[in-house]
Order: sequence, then C-alpha cells, then structure tokens
Amino acid sequence: MATLSTFPIYIGYGTSLSTAVDLGASYVCGLVMPDKWTQARVTIQASTDGALFHDLFDFDLEDKTTATEVTFNVVPSAMVAVDPHTLLMARYIKLRSGTRDEPVEQAETCMFTLITVNSLT
Repeated sequence: MATLSTFPIYIGYGTSLSTAVDLGASYVCGLVMPDKWTQARVTIQASTDGALFHDLFDFDLEDKTTATEVTFNVVPSAMVAVDPHTLLMARYIKLRSGTRDEPVEQAETCMFTLITVNSLT
C-alpha cells in the first residue's frame, strides 16, 4: 500500500528560489501553496545528485517536439495535483517563484508543503 508523506519547503523573504529537498525514494504527487504568497507562477529545478540543478522542462503533449518550462499558476492556500511521472528523474528539487526568465522575489518567507508517495503501484 502506498504511503503519503509531507515535507516543508521554503522560499525565503526577498528570494525566489527555495532550498533543496531530498526526495529519497519518494515521488512528488502534490503541492500545497502557502497562505501568503506574492502572486507568481511556480517552477521547478531538479537534480539527480543534489549539486547540479536544472530548470524542469517537459515536451508539449501534442507536438512532442517543443519543450516548455513546467509551471504551476495557482493561488495562495491551494492544493495542486502533480503527476508523479513528471519528476521521476529527480531525487532533489527546488521550487522557484516565477520562471527562469522572470523570477519573482517573495515579500515574506513562504512555506509550501510537498506531498510525496512512496510507490507508483
């Protein structure tokens, strides 16, 4: 039986990028937005080793030739479902306020809740 776990992940005051979270052998399946949030899209950086992070892109579902940055455009206090397959390759992740080209600094420290599951079966 699959078990859900939660991890806090923070984007600090005056910054746009969180610290890294080690997912271990778990898979991201959801994200709870903070109550207080300077409106911006949320994007992800992923890493296999915890040292070198890359902006997360995914192929367009229709043409399969154009990769675009994975973004979540949500409001404060919302829960976002995340397809666990989107981050299968990532052991470590960081959240970004804004996009790689337009990061948005937060007006105060924001705590997200990362929801993970330990099995995809």
